[in-house]
Amino acid sequence: MKDEVFYEESGGGVTFSGGEPLMQTAFLVEILKKLHKNGIHTVVDTSGYAPLGIFQEIVELADLILFDIKIVENKKHKAYTGTDNSRIRTNLKFLMDHNIPFRIRIPLVNEITADDSNLKKIAGLLKGNKNVDIDLLSYHDLGKGKKKRLGIIPDKTNLTAPSPERMHEINQMFQSHGFRVNLGG
Repeated sequence: MKDEVFYEESGGGVTFSGGEPLMQTAFLVEILKKLHKNGIHTVVDTSGYAPLGIFQEIVELADLILFDIKIVENKKHKAYTGTDNSRIRTNLKFLMDHNIPFRIRIPLVNEITADDSNLKKIAGLLKGNKNVDIDLLSYHDLGKGKKKRLGIIPDKTNLTAPSPERMHEINQMFQSHGFRVNLGG
């Protein structure tokens, strides 16, 4: 509450992101209720990986949900994240079937999520919900330079961000399906 004056000036509020905020349900429910009691706008940024009952409780308390969709194909999703994506799909359907404000966020990594097949599957998953806002988030390695300066062994993965031209193509693809698209988020 000490920052309330900043929220009033900026029109902002409090965003819960992660890790995964839904892994701390009791705390999140308590703090969301307190913030609402004080008129503070709240956002929960989530992968949607939680049991439906927990997801419902949280989304009904938040003012906005930022919902990340990374990989639609379940086998590939499990290979990269270690988990099945059925909970994520169930929770996304819940969002789309109810009057809950949300935005879709798609992290784009050339080697994992930015291929046409995955992106078309994401568009298909969102089909029929034309009022969806989509944020395309280009991959960045924030820690690479710091690791080098600190003498930490760098990550051996060679992940890359889509080029500006590729970001434009992806933007156009989602717009052609009728979605409102924002580069960044």
